[in-house]
Amino acid sequence: MKWAMRGLGMVVALVLAGCSSVPVSSDYNVEYSFDQARRYAWLEPRSEGADPRVQNDLVDARVKRAVDDQLRARGLSRADAPDQADLLVTYHMGQEEKLDVRIFRSHFGYYPCWHCYGPYWGPGWGYGDDLWVTEYTQGTLVIDLIDARSRKLVWHGTAERRMPAFKTPADRDAWVRETVTAILERFPPGALD
Repeated sequence: MKWAMRGLGMVVALVLAGCSSVPVSSDYNVEYSFDQARRYAWLEPRSEGADPRVQNDLVDARVKRAVDDQLRARGLSRADAPDQADLLVTYHMGQEEKLDVRIFRSHFGYYPCWHCYGPYWGPGWGYGDDLWVTEYTQGTLVIDLIDARSRKLVWHGTAERRMPAFKTPADRDAWVRETVTAILERFPPGALD
């Protein structure tokens, strides 16, 4: 029994650890010499068609602080003007309402279907099927790094994840910092290799 409880505890810990990671994807120009980039400057994000729930001065300041901290930690310094920079940085944010639909076919009375005891089993019987529908908000953050001379995109990082119901500005700040950190963990290319 003791070993079973330990095993269950390990499984729960692994599941929770997997749930806490931020799904990220990135792409980059393989011919660009990222090790030559020393300074960066900000380009203003596009404002036309922007969603004011996620594109406003408060969010802008949070994203820029988080990106500045991450780029500084990677040895880049912020230039005062774009013509003094090697890289130009911009970002895009959005949010979308989504549905998470799950069907559980648990005919033997285990979680999440406590009431499913019965003589029938197999799909199609309907007895013991639980349908869970959850509405949630998915946030998307994209960070782009552009070569200052050619004005061409050289690195592109994206994260899409659920947005919690923020209660305080500190909650929003933590979400932005965690998301930016996860995206820029892959910069410069090869950082995770």
